Amino acid sequence: MKVAVLSSVSEGTPWASMTSAVTADYCRRHGYTFIARSLPYVEAVADFRFWGSLLGTFDALWCLDADAVITNHTRRLEDLPLRPGM
Repeated sequence: MKVAVLSSVSEGTPWASMTSAVTADYCRRHGYTFIARSLPYVEAVADFRFWGSLLGTFDALWCLDADAVITNHTRRLEDLPLRPGM
């Protein structure tokens, strides 16, 4: 499965350098692609054309804000249980 992890690192997020490094490490560990976009937050979350272009290349997108920290680097996204209806 080809997975991209997409993060918005807009202005005013001083913690983005730390969280982006953690996310990039997680992606390297599992063979995922990490994409960090430096756009104003409103533009980054509303850019459906960009997201759609990624779906032509990747099987799954995981979109995180810069304030999200991945704490368990041993679990792959494909192994996470999904609730019915998701």
